[in-house]
Amino acid sequence: MGVVHKLTPEVRQFVLEKKQLNPELSCRKISSLVLDKFQFKLSKSSANAIFKEAGLSLAVGRRRSRAPLPKSKPFIYSGLALFKAADSMFGGSFHISEAIKRVAGDPDAALKTESLLEAHILKSALGLPVSWPQSFAGSLNRNSGLLSEISQVLKNISQVAGGVKAVTTDGKEFYLDGQLHTLWQSSQIPSALSCPAHNLEQRILQQAKGKLPFVLFFAPGFREPTQMFFDFIRGFSDTEKKFSHFVAYNYNLEELKSIKLPEPAGIIFGIWPWQFKEYIKINAVSGIKKFEFAPLKKEFFISAVDVELKQPKLDATLHFNGCLLKANAEEKTGLIVLGSPQPAASDPAALAKAYLEHWPDPTGSFQSFSRKVEASTKQKDTQDNGEETTLSLRSAAGAEAIPIPGLDSLLDNYLKTLELYVRDNLLPGKYSTESATIIKERFYLFECGLTKTKDNLFINFKLSHEADSIKDITYICNQVNEKIIIMPDSRRLWLAVCLENAFPEAGK
Repeated sequence: MGVVHKLTPEVRQFVLEKKQLNPELSCRKISSLVLDKFQFKLSKSSANAIFKEAGLSLAVGRRRSRAPLPKSKPFIYSGLALFKAADSMFGGSFHISEAIKRVAGDPDAALKTESLLEAHILKSALGLPVSWPQSFAGSLNRNSGLLSEISQVLKNISQVAGGVKAVTTDGKEFYLDGQLHTLWQSSQIPSALSCPAHNLEQRILQQAKGKLPFVLFFAPGFREPTQMFFDFIRGFSDTEKKFSHFVAYNYNLEELKSIKLPEPAGIIFGIWPWQFKEYIKINAVSGIKKFEFAPLKKEFFISAVDVELKQPKLDATLHFNGCLLKANAEEKTGLIVLGSPQPAASDPAALAKAYLEHWPDPTGSFQSFSRKVEASTKQKDTQDNGEETTLSLRSAAGAEAIPIPGLDSLLDNYLKTLELYVRDNLLPGKYSTESATIIKERFYLFECGLTKTKDNLFINFKLSHEADSIKDITYICNQVNEKIIIMPDSRRLWLAVCLENAFPEAGK
């Protein structure tokens, strides 16, 4: 029994709930579930002791033979998945657990904080019954200094990056939107393309630490490549004028974070068929072969291409090797994906993979991008006419973000921020004015399949072919996938729609 008392209340409650739901659950099986949920090895004897303590042990004697129960696949409610995705973008669970480690010295703070936030989302946002982590929540409520620290953390992480400024060693500045679609002529970028500062920092650091190419959605300009873009490309290869750091800034152009970079590994970008017709020369297209993008099991067709890109005002020409990316073999033209310097584009398959890992649905992403820019333009016109407007993220932690007593109040405030972000940035725009009840019923109560691999977390919406929500859910999946969300356990999050009788074992 001594071992049992060393268990956390969360583990004990989890064990009891699983046993109550399925009395036939063995000690070996419950130990496996605990390991998957808490990364904690529970011995069979400890599991059995918990069962006995609660009077849940099976009676001793010969058991009646029964047909084996079907194995249940792990699942997660769609609403919980979306709120956890938003939390990972803001870094709430991470920064709260770091504050708890710093102030209270709790080595298990990360796991406990994640469980606490999950319970709060299920209870408050989805209205589902939960097992509340009483012991952990109580310890936080009793520590006024820690509550004050958490309040400050939640205020700080509410920051939204309106854009990012890339600075070269000779002082030249380039402006990109917060979601890294493309370059802009100035720092005034549509607010709909903003991004939580934590997520933007993660994306830039991920490329810096892994020495990965910098991947833009598409090259700026329509009729001709911009001079600015040619200078930007040179920043990845010019040893005397290379990039020194990136600066994330807010809507008021105030600096949020400066990120120092090692020497960038190169740049990858797309060119659409209707861009640069007079200033792009395709010297050669060789071969065509199938290419499967493994994370989403999507099939594309790729060809190697040799391309020259001219900037008329600079009278400059850049040469690239790249790939032509098509959704099907019969497509007449396709998206041209190029990389610079040349080693970044030496292998068409590697180039396609790197691009799709950032922009896995190019056509859908461009349609979404265009709608957001158009909506932001109309919004700006309304604002210029003196009418009220709202930002892409109407942060609930703005003017009201003063130290609030009580853990529930702090979590409620943070949950409002997550709810607003999900509504305004992950759901289709037509739902921005719908009631919370309608949104919950339409999007938050799916039981989604869940599969983990070493590096990825796959969440699949299982829908029938006749479901009227396929288009909307597909949009949500694309919005999440292109934001490159890294979960607290360091896995990359992928969402997908899986129609009936086509439910994949993702990642295998």
